[in-house]
Amino acid sequence: MNRDQQRAVGLVELLITLTLLAVLTAIAAPSFSSHMQRTQQSTHVNELLTALHFSRAEAVTRRTTVSLCEGIDDCGTRRWQNQLIIFADHNHNGRVDEGEPILQTLRIAPAYSWYWSNFRARNHISFKSNGMTHSLNGTFTLCREATAVRNVVVNVAGRTRLDTPSDNARCE
Repeated sequence: MNRDQQRAVGLVELLITLTLLAVLTAIAAPSFSSHMQRTQQSTHVNELLTALHFSRAEAVTRRTTVSLCEGIDDCGTRRWQNQLIIFADHNHNGRVDEGEPILQTLRIAPAYSWYWSNFRARNHISFKSNGMTHSLNGTFTLCREATAVRNVVVNVAGRTRLDTPSDNARCE
């Protein structure tokens, strides 16, 4: 190789390139962060929809009541944080008792929770063998820390739809 044909990048050009790269990264980082947050929220909504559809289908397939609840402290709260469990609820009490198999367990990310509000103030949702709920139409509100993000509405027939949370949606 001939010395006259070699080219090099000078220190000034390198610093300008690194400065431009840093500015572009600083501009893109917040956008990427909000994109990741929206993706996590969509994932949580899709996981709950899948769990509800699975519960309903299992109730019809097994010809028994299938319930969904938090699974901690005997399904004792309507704010579901750490995990969701789906189980065959043979005695229709909304709690996992001896002899009732757990069909599926789902984890919920630490910053998120679901708040289940329904007209009968139950801590669980149950699907009967015909796919309908036990008169438990209501709303699941996805909460990120204390902020309502998305609603999943369940009607008495067991069908779901997505909704935007209102300003007074509960997250506590």
